[in-house]
Amino acid sequence: EGEEDPAEAAMCLDRARKAQRAAAKKAADRAAFGQLFRPRAASTPGGGSSAGRGGSLAASAGAGTPEQPIDLDGGEPSRDGKRGAAASTPESEAEMTTWFAFSALTGRLHAFGDAPEPLPGGMGANALPCAIADADEAALPAALREPRALRAAQLWLAQWEGLSPSQRAAVQDRPVKSPALAASSAAAAGSSSTTSHAPSTVRQTTAERWAESHRPPGVVEVDYVTCDWKTSGVRDPRVWRQHFSLHSGRPLCLVCVQEHEPRPDSPFCSEGCAASYAAASSQGAGRRQVYDRDRGVCAACGFDAHRLYRQIAALATGPERMQALQRTHYPTKGDRIGRLLRDPKEGDFWEADHILPVEEGGGESDLSNLQTLCVPCHADKTRRQAQSSKERKRQAAAKGTADLRSFFAGKA
Repeated sequence: EGEEDPAEAAMCLDRARKAQRAAAKKAADRAAFGQLFRPRAASTPGGGSSAGRGGSLAASAGAGTPEQPIDLDGGEPSRDGKRGAAASTPESEAEMTTWFAFSALTGRLHAFGDAPEPLPGGMGANALPCAIADADEAALPAALREPRALRAAQLWLAQWEGLSPSQRAAVQDRPVKSPALAASSAAAAGSSSTTSHAPSTVRQTTAERWAESHRPPGVVEVDYVTCDWKTSGVRDPRVWRQHFSLHSGRPLCLVCVQEHEPRPDSPFCSEGCAASYAAASSQGAGRRQVYDRDRGVCAACGFDAHRLYRQIAALATGPERMQALQRTHYPTKGDRIGRLLRDPKEGDFWEADHILPVEEGGGESDLSNLQTLCVPCHADKTRRQAQSSKERKRQAAAKGTADLRSFFAGKA
């Protein structure tokens, strides 16, 4: 009578794990927020105020004006696509002379001045993107009501709106002048990896395969040794294959292949490296990371597939769900539709897609090679890939054979 129900205990454990993941993500966002907005210097050498370093924008903020309070629970930027002046396209990169940063924690755009370097800690001027796009003076701080500053913020947001979720993740929480240019630079830096990871046609990796493909660059094998070891102090101990430096005896992180302090519970130097390996070794972990970054918004068409899932799941009957689906670009025929009408799952609405397909070498990859695609866009991409693969196989089979058309043309 007093025994605990196993099902209820499992549900409690699952809720506790979800709460821990949510708390960890919120703590990471707050850490990034705190790193972005460091305390501002009170004055510059020679008695001048820090406003002088920020150019005209910093001057318009006012040296004695208290910083605007930042609402950590502020609303999210509008996703309805209704942008005012920010919908225009910047005439040239030369116009992007002001530093701005988009905070993932607050959903606000923060101004950092138009000096050669961004002001430490910012100008204390921030606003929601919708207020900037609509030029809502009642919702804008004094520094962003100035016409030149407002125009600069709108041009910045115009580029921001054109970025994909993965590009935004690479740019947010740091001051940049041009988000498009910064995203391109981040992508170029990410593509030139410091490890010797070769293209792979295997979807998920293992510790052994990962260690084999991630070796220290420019280091001969006599400088390190590869060993298997078992974690301790964790709920589910597991065996890892890892490289160790023969000079220092310290382990090399499985992902970045840099020396780090030994940890009995992990072969990684940081949570970021652990997340990279998790995405490469588990489809479920990769999907969770894609959702944390993209929030279920399709990278191809911009459709909010997660929102559609929540709307469909909230409906009580199959006919109601069918009527709702018929108002979208989702197919209402096929094998998937019956299950979707009976018991909709989020996997029926969007896919964690490999940008570089697995069959072309995009396997065993981390979050950088994953994107959100709604089911219709994923089906279109799969169809195009199948046609391309069929054509490559046809050309490979025909290689070295004669073209009969030239033979009959010569007879004529």
